[in-house]
Amino acid sequence: MRVLLIRHGTAEDAGYRDGRPVTDENRELTKEGRGEIKQVGLVLSRIVPKVDKIAASPLARAAQTAEIISRNYTSGPVEELKALIPHGSVFAVLSWLEQQDPSSSIALVGHEPSIGLLTGWLVCGEERTPVHFSKGSACCVEFAGCPTPGGGTIRWMLTRKIAALLCDKI
Repeated sequence: MRVLLIRHGTAEDAGYRDGRPVTDENRELTKEGRGEIKQVGLVLSRIVPKVDKIAASPLARAAQTAEIISRNYTSGPVEELKALIPHGSVFAVLSWLEQQDPSSSIALVGHEPSIGLLTGWLVCGEERTPVHFSKGSACCVEFAGCPTPGGGTIRWMLTRKIAALLCDKI
């Protein structure tokens, strides 16, 4: 299985939008964040031409990131996966992954610190070994079959800045 782990793009701060409160749950991507994720999605589609399923945290910024990424694939609708919320359960994410076809490519869109802790756990077998994700970053972890803690290998990591440079070459 190939798992793409993606952190959401740059989002607005909590506060007020159009006179209404902006909470952590409904913070949306900024215009800059949407542009960054379009570039990341384009580069991802060149590196990984086929993604079978995309799942995202239900928080607005992650769901929007997943929707933008999904435009580059024919993977069907983005699935909401509550375990990908900030401080979500790595065990619940692994349980969800175990239900997927072991030969598939899956994209997961979430938040720090959870996405970094999940990556570290999948590669090292320890939840306390995080991999840091800047906003809009993606990482590819591959498994020989079904994912297991410590059974994955990081194949590459892509930042939004590298994606912007690569987009000039595509």
